[in-house]
Amino acid sequence: MPYAPEEFPAWSQDLRRAEIVFFGSLPFSLFFTFEAYDIGKFAVSGFDALLSPWPLRSGAEIWAGYSPSEKGWLIASALTVSLGVAVADYLIAHRPGRREDR
Repeated sequence: MPYAPEEFPAWSQDLRRAEIVFFGSLPFSLFFTFEAYDIGKFAVSGFDALLSPWPLRSGAEIWAGYSPSEKGWLIASALTVSLGVAVADYLIAHRPGRREDR
């Protein structure tokens, strides 16, 4: 039997939506965080071929070029970006003057 809309409080529905947005955006946040870091590292190194970003290197070298602390910071950065996306979604959905009949 499906749930009725009034069965759950509004805060739990907002929390569930935030969870879906957070985990849904996480793969994209991880990809773009690592890609931005790789491009920045490539540019700072003077475009050294050994530090080429993802499309220019083989898949076997994906994790080889990162120290454990770099991996930690990059993953923490991606989690922070996903959290920001979830917060932005919440703020957009609950902005004043938003019309419910659309």
